[in-house]
Amino acid sequence: MNLKIVLFLLITTSSIVSTTQAQDESSIKKSTIHFVRNHSIRGRGCSIDVELPNQRIFQLSPKSKIDFTVYSTGEVHITFTRTCVSNNPYGSPVSTETMQETINVESGKEYYVFFKGHVLKGKVDKKDIEYDLSIIDNTLEREENLDFPINKESIQNDKGVIGQGSGFLINKEGYILTNYHVIEGAKKIKVKGIKGDFSTSFEATIVAVDPQNDIALIKVESKIFTFDNPPYNLGESLEATKAEPVYAMGYPMKEQMGEELKVTDGIISSLTGYKNSVSMFQFSANVNPGNSGGPLINKNGEVLGIVTAKSITGTDESISYAVKSDYIKLLLRQAEVDFESVENSLAGKELPEQVSFTTPFIYIIETE
Repeated sequence: MNLKIVLFLLITTSSIVSTTQAQDESSIKKSTIHFVRNHSIRGRGCSIDVELPNQRIFQLSPKSKIDFTVYSTGEVHITFTRTCVSNNPYGSPVSTETMQETINVESGKEYYVFFKGHVLKGKVDKKDIEYDLSIIDNTLEREENLDFPINKESIQNDKGVIGQGSGFLINKEGYILTNYHVIEGAKKIKVKGIKGDFSTSFEATIVAVDPQNDIALIKVESKIFTFDNPPYNLGESLEATKAEPVYAMGYPMKEQMGEELKVTDGIISSLTGYKNSVSMFQFSANVNPGNSGGPLINKNGEVLGIVTAKSITGTDESISYAVKSDYIKLLLRQAEVDFESVENSLAGKELPEQVSFTTPFIYIIETE
């Protein structure tokens, strides 16, 4: 069997939210989309939610302007959700309508999207809304989250951006798990931290991917050293319980925080993830850019999932998500990669000791 296969496993629909790849915004050209809502009294009881692909949803209030910085180029599809409360006793108290606008974004340009009250007028010229802009009460700034951009390919093609995430060893054959979004579109994948060596990078090849669940399996082969089996095993995610203690390991914000493994602990907050996805856990251990692809481990030293995202849909920054281990196992079985013979030697050990034993098997993943 050719192990350099790509497995597209359409098991469940799981929306990936904010990811944890690190990129340098200062090196990328940008554009701005200005979202403007005027002072019209009509529709003041209606809220307007604005959603761009993979980005945090934000609300556009009356007499307000949102300046949204965009680094991606090409078609940007924008979805507006208008929710209105009615006082009509004979009708529905709440009505919802979805509207869409597409902007073909070019680097260095500015675009204006205008709402007259609660009515979408769409893309307009600035000169046509000068008066509305002059009486704006509130201006806010938002920017594209380059951890998971609107159009990743356009950014990579423009600047050759280097991405960074985390990964962890599965067995002594050199198989490593990370997130699909960490290696997506990469021409080169490099692994650092093997045997504790952060001065040397080893090239990895893609073995199998599951884009739908944001999982990737890569492999490092070297004649310089041999791998040992990790001290953890893959646990049964179906046996996980709400409020169960867990900890996440990875290399967040490497450029700012350094190349030392970071550990954060918390609990499983929910047995379902973003938009009730059954393939994910929600957990409270804080993660940051660079954590993507690291393991989520329980007190028994079992990997219950792979860290995939941080919430972008609410104000609670402590909400994070991990793909459950059962979906990881399915990918490994499809790729005919052994994981069941790896024994867990962490059970019964205190957290500091578990972390000490586990650290040599968690790596930095860099892509070009």
